[in-house]
Amino acid sequence: MNFYAYSENEIGFDAKTMYENKKLVIDPSIKNFIIVIPNEAHESLNQPKNQLPLANQPYLPQNIEVELGTAILWFNADVGHTHKINLFDDNLQEVFSTNMFDFNFASPVFEPKKLGIYNYEEKDVNDIDTSFIMNGTINVREKDLLENKIDNNTNYISGTFMVPKKFLAVYEKEFKDNGFNVVSTFSYKDIRGGQKGTGPEQTYILWNTKEQNLKIVITVLQKITSTLVYN
Repeated sequence: MNFYAYSENEIGFDAKTMYENKKLVIDPSIKNFIIVIPNEAHESLNQPKNQLPLANQPYLPQNIEVELGTAILWFNADVGHTHKINLFDDNLQEVFSTNMFDFNFASPVFEPKKLGIYNYEEKDVNDIDTSFIMNGTINVREKDLLENKIDNNTNYISGTFMVPKKFLAVYEKEFKDNGFNVVSTFSYKDIRGGQKGTGPEQTYILWNTKEQNLKIVITVLQKITSTLVYN
């Protein structure tokens, strides 16, 4: 199966690309993609160092390109914070919204019905920097008939995750033990310097699974997320 992400200068579905470009382009064999809201995603850059975000984008990834027919949902891994999604089409019409969903829970599924660029956001997430808005984009492209003919027997679920680098080996094993394939990882020194117990480096994980039951996949993510040392 072919996974890939695209930037002007690089092709490759990998966590480094997601970190550097804040964007991924998803292979048509992926029918459900889970965007993670990482811990401290509600924090802005206009704060003291000990309140800066751990990730370099509020959603993993912040920008995504998918083929029409791929569904998207969000998983809240921001400890102690609820989140919601308000999504608008390129005519600025709201076409999808959620209620608040808790930490370690997923949003309802968004299934794009037409091509175009969708913008989504959440306001009022930070008490100190009240102007800070979490935002992202979804670019929905046409189906590639040739690729779909080749991949018509696939129906993968894929997504992202973030863990402290010091525990990466533990979580790679946890994903694999639950039938997930760790496609790529990328570690970086976060600008906050970590939290108590995490160390100063975080790791982005890209994963996929042949499991086609979305509820089972979310249950696995909930089990793994509940063991993270973020606070």
